Amino acid sequence: MSIELRPRAQRRAKISALGTYVPPRILSNADLATMVDTSDDWIMQRLGIRERHLVEPGMATSDMAVEAARRCLAQRGIMASEVEVVIVATVTPDMFFPATACLVQDKLGAHGAWGFVDDLVPNSPRKPIRIWMEVGDRDLYNPNTMRDNMHDWVLANEKMAAALAARHYHYQFLFAKDAGHVDHATKLQTLPEALEYLWQGYPKK
Repeated sequence: MSIELRPRAQRRAKISALGTYVPPRILSNADLATMVDTSDDWIMQRLGIRERHLVEPGMATSDMAVEAARRCLAQRGIMASEVEVVIVATVTPDMFFPATACLVQDKLGAHGAWGFVDDLVPNSPRKPIRIWMEVGDRDLYNPNTMRDNMHDWVLANEKMAAALAARHYHYQFLFAKDAGHVDHATKLQTLPEALEYLWQGYPKK
């Protein structure tokens, strides 16, 4: 027996342009020294920070990302309409839903870029799976950022349910009243039914 090793086709990727943005307002160590008992030397020795950029009220993560993206597109010499995908990694999103990448896509005008709910589910072949989605009206509830005592996690599940229904997926969407994130009492009531629904039709071993 002989084994022939064929060379693997190489797919290369490269960074062809880079755009950055920081808010213009600066708070230096000298500025801090006028507010609290500190000095530039003390901060530099312990933190290595000389100045920091402050966002103005009303400026969100997506706003800064859009500015950086515009500079990147200008350096690359392409239009926003030519962008195929927008990926945003952040620990300070504008909101839970829609994703910050969707907001950047809209503000940037990159309407040809795909998103999971808007493009990936509708335009991909339907998978032979069942889906169980469960959300409570107080799931990840934060009254300081949410609107009308509701929140974006609920809207995210509702939008995903609509996308799944349009593609004729087998799914269940359970909305629990007065339930928080991974609510224990709700799970005790719904977990058996969820497992039975997801595993129905599978052969027993």
